[in-house]
Amino acid sequence: MRVVLQGSLQHFSPIELLHLLRAREGTFDAQSEGEHVRLALRGGKVVEAEATGPDDQADQAAQALHGT
Repeated sequence: MRVVLQGSLQHFSPIELLHLLRAREGTFDAQSEGEHVRLALRGGKVVEAEATGPDDQADQAAQALHGT
């Protein structure tokens, strides 16, 4: 897998991230304090989402983004 963008997201607002991911294909991975979220994107839409972490809030967020 080719990494196109890597680094800290602390300087991006959620809206800016959504604009950045719009019309993209591939995966978006984010990690923070023991939690990991992966979004699979096709045509800018989330087609699959998964999350792992010490509490289930990350998984709930992934499910909400995926629409399940």
